[in-house]
Amino acid sequence: MKIKELPYMLYADECGKIYDHPYFRMAGFSGNTLGAISKDDLIKMPSFSKLFYFPGCAPIGVDPETGVPEVVQEIRV
Repeated sequence: MKIKELPYMLYADECGKIYDHPYFRMAGFSGNTLGAISKDDLIKMPSFSKLFYFPGCAPIGVDPETGVPEVVQEIRV
């Protein structure tokens, strides 16, 4: 799967409202390694799943042009 085909990164504002980022793609961990994920790692999110956020922690997304994971320090909503 090409990085540009990955789902967009999700993030939350300080109130916990969830958004999808218009540029960065989702990232994941394999052990201690951070990076883009494989299509084989994706499943449809079960209806009973919950999304969580960590106040004060910046989200990490993959830049679709470079494939490099980046901490997204500022997001305008």
